Amino acid sequence: MRAHAVTPPTQIPAVRCVSWCSEGTGHVDENSRVDQWCESEISSVPLELEDVRLEGEYFYTTEIGVSARRGWRQNPCVTLRVDAEGRHPGIDTSFDLTVDEAREIAELLIFHADLVEGK
Repeated sequence: MRAHAVTPPTQIPAVRCVSWCSEGTGHVDENSRVDQWCESEISSVPLELEDVRLEGEYFYTTEIGVSARRGWRQNPCVTLRVDAEGRHPGIDTSFDLTVDEAREIAELLIFHADLVEGK
């Protein structure tokens, strides 16, 4: 039996990106399928009532970010990010929400904002 040299691929096969993927390249530069996820641009709101922190030349704030996301072998979802680096110790986490959960949270935020404004 004769041995044959196998040339390893230089990229993993592309995935089909969703229309709102901010990269849209098929994510061929990733190292594994798990890393080939699509995400929209992240929309963030800095929270002015939260603490800020200055460390050396770095200024840390707290932000809430939202994006659409679809991971490998996953259904699309809405991702809610909490980046509270202004706190000590900092918090950096995210939650994947169904579309219905995202809409319910949005309705609750509007309801309570109206309550505070006396509407």
